[in-house]
Amino acid sequence: MVAATTSIGSSSSSSSNLADKLKQRWTQTGSGPDVQKKLDAIKDTLKAREQLKRLEKKKTAGETKNSNDMEGEKYAEKVRKEAKLDETDASLLDMEKALPEAALEVARQKPRDESEIVSQEDIDAENASNQLVDVFEKRKRVTPDVLLKELKSEHPANAVREKANDLMRASDLKMAVAMYDEALSQCEADLRRKRKEEEEEERSDENEKSDTNAGLSEEELIAVVTLCNRSKAKLKDGEDLFGALEDAINATTIAPDWSKARFRCGEAYAALSAWSFAVASLRVGEKLASCEKGSSTQPFKDFLDVVAIKAAKNGSPAGFDGRLIYVRSAGEEAWLGKEAPTNAEFDVTDEHKNPINTERYGKEDGYMAEARRKAETNKNTALHARSIREAVELAEDGDKILLLRGIHNGCGETVCVTKRVWIKGEGELKEATIDMRANSPTFRITRTSVVSNVDFDFSGFAESVRVAQMERGNILNTNQFETLMEGCSFTCTGCDGVVVSDKAKATFRNCNITGKNNCARLSRDADATFIDCKIHGGDRAGVYVTDNATCTLRNCVVENTKEEAVVVTQNAECTILSNTILRECKGPGVDCSNNARCLLSSSQVTNNVGGIWAWDSSSVTCVKSLIDGGQSHALVFDGHSSPTFSDSVVVGVALASEKSWKGIRGPNVTVAKTEQMTSWPSEDGCFKFSPNAFTRKQ
Repeated sequence: MVAATTSIGSSSSSSSNLADKLKQRWTQTGSGPDVQKKLDAIKDTLKAREQLKRLEKKKTAGETKNSNDMEGEKYAEKVRKEAKLDETDASLLDMEKALPEAALEVARQKPRDESEIVSQEDIDAENASNQLVDVFEKRKRVTPDVLLKELKSEHPANAVREKANDLMRASDLKMAVAMYDEALSQCEADLRRKRKEEEEEERSDENEKSDTNAGLSEEELIAVVTLCNRSKAKLKDGEDLFGALEDAINATTIAPDWSKARFRCGEAYAALSAWSFAVASLRVGEKLASCEKGSSTQPFKDFLDVVAIKAAKNGSPAGFDGRLIYVRSAGEEAWLGKEAPTNAEFDVTDEHKNPINTERYGKEDGYMAEARRKAETNKNTALHARSIREAVELAEDGDKILLLRGIHNGCGETVCVTKRVWIKGEGELKEATIDMRANSPTFRITRTSVVSNVDFDFSGFAESVRVAQMERGNILNTNQFETLMEGCSFTCTGCDGVVVSDKAKATFRNCNITGKNNCARLSRDADATFIDCKIHGGDRAGVYVTDNATCTLRNCVVENTKEEAVVVTQNAECTILSNTILRECKGPGVDCSNNARCLLSSSQVTNNVGGIWAWDSSSVTCVKSLIDGGQSHALVFDGHSSPTFSDSVVVGVALASEKSWKGIRGPNVTVAKTEQMTSWPSEDGCFKFSPNAFTRKQ
């Protein structure tokens, strides 16, 4: 009897708790029987008001004057009562907005009555909802490192592993690897024994273990986490990359569903330049991370960007293994900013085979060409686009965009490249040309990408291409990225040729760059490298580096500019390497000012109006280079500027203080005089006085 009473009391208590939970849930979500009651009351009230309006309208028109006037008045009185809200309801709802949405909003704020009756339907719905939540939560796996942390293992190997972690944080990598070796050896015997037991259990019931990571023993958890950590230590050390890869592969063998082990595999493969294997491992890990508790797929996306650009620099398209998107030429109407002519065979079409505006492609209800349908399921099937903008909108990370031979354009607006894509022109250079006529750049690149074999012919008051760290309108995009521009030609008739800004990193390789103002301008914290490029023809400087930007010129030619070849100012830094030639400019070859730094190695500065001129607190280092001043002085070091020369030849006049002369007269430096005495250039052209507080020339 006592047991029965206890059971009844327990049942009553559980029902009470469930009712409290339901009330709390209804309070938060604005649902439940009381809200439904209010909504029904509102609907009935609105219906009665409509009936009352119709009766009054008929009465005004004289249609109700007959023998049934008494019955009509009684019916009208009944409708008037139904058209009025109860006083309790009226105090809770806004009478001017007596709609279901308003009632719902008020019901969310209304405190629940403790004596409210809970229906069986609500209890069943709550149970079903909780079951669904449990199912989705259980689908999220707990990672081995979290399981090991929750386990609070007292195994000796785990203590050694934690000491090794501290050593790795302190950058004592070799000692950390030795400690990881010790931790693995301590749990090796237990690990083998546990594996045999697990194999026996799996033979008896293969379906019993649903979560691979959750079924790992304590020794396996220690082993797999230690292997991942040792792999990371070896990667940081850089001396045993194959060992790092072996550890990562062993970790995936123990815990195949753990994304971090796949990430370590991707890092090791990338360190060994096995780009395809690295991309494959990272893609698998990205999918696994989406099914893990507390894991994010962003590290995989970021590292895929890194691997993709490194592979592209080494001639591998491994990071761009997605779909292929063809972009047709706009033909004779390209200069008007129009798209390519429609083609029902390739374009998205409606039920009558008429092309649909591709900007609405993602919202269409299934009317599309057969090629599009195949491309949705088979990445080897090509897509077709009528413009570059459409192609970028259709693209996903890893896709390739091929500009077919002919003239293309940006349809009058900047194409924002926010995906990891490879944009390439078909055929030889200038067979695929982008004829852009606008006052905004052709491309604004804010994500790791590659552009190759494309001719940019830009007309307007903006640069032809801008590589910038920050997405337009998104100040939270702080992840650094790198862009590769290879085999391209940039022409701009109204502003700078190319611009790299913010924290963006860009590599220009085998490119031809010219602009109305500066051919290339780097600002803020940008980092740009020019390799085998020809930079020429600007009305100002060939390369202008300012703020905290960093520039590297390797085996380039900068020539025929109307001002300096290279300007380095503010806190910027420029490195000129590997037989780079600065020549035939109407200003100095190098102009360095403020706190800027410049390094020349194995390069030539020749036949300009001035050689290397440094001002303020700037510094110039010159190694194994040839400097001549052309029509003016070869070297000018003014103020507190600091030269450091070695193994170089200077031809012409050098103007410097006694302190600066010590730096110029370095080891193996030859200063030779010219046949004709040089002088300061006349104050015209680029040397004309400009009273502008925002420019360098004062």
